[in-house]
Amino acid sequence: MQKLMTLTEVMDLLQISEKTLKRLVYCGDINSIRVGRSYRFRVSDVNIFIKRNETVAKKREKIVRDINNSEALETLKKFGVM
Repeated sequence: MQKLMTLTEVMDLLQISEKTLKRLVYCGDINSIRVGRSYRFRVSDVNIFIKRNETVAKKREKIVRDINNSEALETLKKFGVM
């Protein structure tokens, strides 16, 4: 059986408020298990949430790596990064 994390442990790990974490649960962005009135989270589900939300940074890194590509440079200029 996988270790389960409490609401507080996940809040501390992600550095977010209780309200934000409950909103993520309600929207289906992160899976949870209800135990009575409490929430529990599988470590694997928390890791999946983290990995899923890293993609934005990875896309930004790819644009920076392709900086010699004029299209990427124009995209950065368009968003005011360069």
